[in-house]
Amino acid sequence: MYKPYDVVTAKFRHIKDMKPVTLKLIKRIEVKERKGNRIDWPGYIGWDSELVSKKEVEYLKKRYSIPFKYPKDVVTFIYEDEIIGLIKT
Repeated sequence: MYKPYDVVTAKFRHIKDMKPVTLKLIKRIEVKERKGNRIDWPGYIGWDSELVSKKEVEYLKKRYSIPFKYPKDVVTFIYEDEIIGLIKT
């Protein structure tokens, strides 16, 4: 559904009260389900992505102490099911 360099809005599932952020998708990562010694690991699909907005980077640094530095250190990972919508292709 999504392609590299699409710009999307997403909301991280681990931060409940966080507002959606704008991300540029870089590389799709698909991990197949694996059988472990004690548990079976579920598969997942996600994206390496970059935060687009300097304002959002500063918000995440201040509110949640996430150590992003705009414009160089803004790479993050997002699961595909956390993507809310496509902004532009």
